[in-house]
Amino acid sequence: MHLVSPYRMSPPSCTHVSIDDYNKVCQLYEAVHLKLAVARLSDKHISIKLTWRLLLVEVEGRSAAGVLVVELDVDRWSLKRPRRPAAKIQRRRLPNMS
Repeated sequence: MHLVSPYRMSPPSCTHVSIDDYNKVCQLYEAVHLKLAVARLSDKHISIKLTWRLLLVEVEGRSAAGVLVVELDVDRWSLKRPRRPAAKIQRRRLPNMS
């Protein structure tokens, strides 16, 4: 039986990264999307400060990353009657490298 390395099957332009690097890239990607959302809100001349933090949780060998953000509906925003923003947690499973 002839075994072929998965690295040889990958295209030459493909870069292999460790799971730690992958997690960092995913967190940066999510942070950039959140910053773009804040920029779009500021373009509408609405002064809103979003509170957010990156979360990384590991339980029994399984990891999960997520972003806790304050979610605001800009279309329904009213200066006369400000509503309480709702907190929302978005979770995503990370691949398990074993």
